[in-house]
Amino acid sequence: MIFKLVFTILLFLIHTASAAEEPPKPFITDGCSNFFDGGFSDSEQWLDCCTEHDLAYWRGGSKQERLLADQKFKQCIAERANPILAELMYRAVRLFGHPHNHADYRWGYGYAYGDGYR
Repeated sequence: MIFKLVFTILLFLIHTASAAEEPPKPFITDGCSNFFDGGFSDSEQWLDCCTEHDLAYWRGGSKQERLLADQKFKQCIAERANPILAELMYRAVRLFGHPHNHADYRWGYGYAYGDGYR
């Protein structure tokens, strides 16, 4: 648990130092949003993939930036778990992560709902 908190804070600080414009809402993550953070042998096996992906989704941006974030996420999951799980998770974020979804994990969730792509 402490690793998750430290990792999240570190990602946030790195991102904050490099970003030109930060969203008005503070960065939060729920790990792998409505999915497991890892497998049976390691309950946080791909959690850092999800946290990094959440950071990109919090910040938002263009359609192309979302596609790149999702592709990076897919690659990370494939490396940590397997290509089949990576494909399933990729398809889920492509389907449910669009900026017009009312969910907390939508693209650009650091901004008010309705801002869409930037």
